[in-house]
Amino acid sequence: MTPWMKGVARFLAPIALVACTDAATRVAYDIEAGAKKLRGSAAATLTVDHAPEATPEGCPGGYTLQLSKASALLVWCQDAIGAPSASSHTTTYHLNYVIVPETLVIHKERGEHVLLELTKQGDAVAVLGLR
Repeated sequence: MTPWMKGVARFLAPIALVACTDAATRVAYDIEAGAKKLRGSAAATLTVDHAPEATPEGCPGGYTLQLSKASALLVWCQDAIGAPSASSHTTTYHLNYVIVPETLVIHKERGEHVLLELTKQGDAVAVLGLR
């Protein structure tokens, strides 16, 4: 590999890593964007529309999303709540931008969007509902 090619590879590697995220991290990125938008506006609430992706590391079928109280965000690839999971993904990245006062769980069918309800609470932004 030439020095030029090594330089290009070093430049592109971080970009490739950002593009390759799992289902939970993609939800967290949408929450981050929504929280930043809400903080910068005069609005008291904002609905974040998350569109699931089957690849990479997503759910090809139905999925369950759980935001645990003051803890992890989990995505289970499964046909129904409580059904066997084909895979799961988790992150706490969203907690850099929002608080989760109570555990929230919702199940969606293949490709169905999740709507996350964000609300300002003093200086914080909270996730208060899922639809």
